[in-house]
Amino acid sequence: MPIRSFLAAITSLLLATTVASAQPFIEFHVQGGLDGEGETPFGVFEGYLHVDFKVVIDASAAPTDIGGGLIFYDAVFADHFPIGSGDMPIRSGDRTAVEPGYTILDYNPALDSLTITAFPFKLTITDLVGDFSDAATSLPGDPDAYLLDVEGANPEMLLTSFFPQLGVRWTPAGGFELNFSIRPTGFHVRVRTVDDPRIPECIADLNGDGMLDFLDISDYLLAYTTGCETVEE
Repeated sequence: MPIRSFLAAITSLLLATTVASAQPFIEFHVQGGLDGEGETPFGVFEGYLHVDFKVVIDASAAPTDIGGGLIFYDAVFADHFPIGSGDMPIRSGDRTAVEPGYTILDYNPALDSLTITAFPFKLTITDLVGDFSDAATSLPGDPDAYLLDVEGANPEMLLTSFFPQLGVRWTPAGGFELNFSIRPTGFHVRVRTVDDPRIPECIADLNGDGMLDFLDISDYLLAYTTGCETVEE
């Protein structure tokens, strides 16, 4: 390449900046366990039941349906750890994608509650920190908006499912509540922003700042000149 063309290419890179990811995608990751015995669509379990599922929503998307006092939003991605039980809280296996139609998010303005369904589990968060309303055209893009307002009228998290007798409730005042023969060993919910899971990771964004610019080229050149001990020059 002639030196003039090379300099022109470098100049255009210095002036150009491309956004790698702009939309606010919110991920809910629920993990925990249940100890006891009960019935599930997959058979009777006795011992430890592992709970681990993720749901990702596009916070900029408009509602997909409104009815019955609820506002519905579709998830863009959901998966879960293999459902099963055993004598110990340790299992092997790969995560499985939840089929479309089995994952949905709905908001109840009357109760100020958000319910996330990823078959067969459901998580309901009541009294949210964020400003949710029945007039909202989209969901908040800030993960903190989905946290519990501990000073609300009825702040709680309720983990339920299509399993009979399964309902684990947590409140700021009382902690975990026991339910029949099911003993919750604890569960937690992590809410964070993520990239669109439907789009492969942008490997060109070397510094991970969500932008494609000369800083990424600089990081590449630095790594290239530093080299690796296992690679012969």
